[in-house]
Amino acid sequence: MKQSTSIAAEAFTETIQHSHPGISELEIGAKFEFGCKRRGAERVAYPPVVASGNRANILHYLEKAGIARDGELVLMDAGCEFHGYASDITRTWPVGGTFSEPQREIYEAVLRTRDACTKLVKPGISLNAIHDAAENIAGAALQDLGVIRRGLSQTKLKDEVSRYFPHHVGHYLGMDTHDTPQASRNVALVP
Repeated sequence: MKQSTSIAAEAFTETIQHSHPGISELEIGAKFEFGCKRRGAERVAYPPVVASGNRANILHYLEKAGIARDGELVLMDAGCEFHGYASDITRTWPVGGTFSEPQREIYEAVLRTRDACTKLVKPGISLNAIHDAAENIAGAALQDLGVIRRGLSQTKLKDEVSRYFPHHVGHYLGMDTHDTPQASRNVALVP
């Protein structure tokens, strides 16, 4: 799994560096796949999501039919398989190389949320507990940015956060992208 993740991470870095305004989502996906295969991966782990601009708001957008325009962000969710082990990485970047101020503010809020959740990952905590923490951290950040108003009940705040965070923070990964889908996300993580 570590090798699969390293291959995908290197292919991501190369793909981001290759991106430029006017590039097609299809080319971005192809660049990633080529980067993985030339590093020894047998295949992509699942059809990559490559979405620029407003298409990034479509959960699991697979068409890759758009052109990334200057000023837009690209969201890519992709991974590869190496000797039967899958990787799964999601990243967002400005196609022109520079974030606008609002994009930077949101990106940094998401990055702080990710960093805080990464620190929580240790034996004994569940994926659901990490997800709950992510919702709370993201909710506070969105309130600080004025995206969500303050003074909401915890239930209303979770509802508002879910409009911007419609996906779980994580899933099990190993021999398949979604290993053991019947396993509860309330189970404590073990090494």
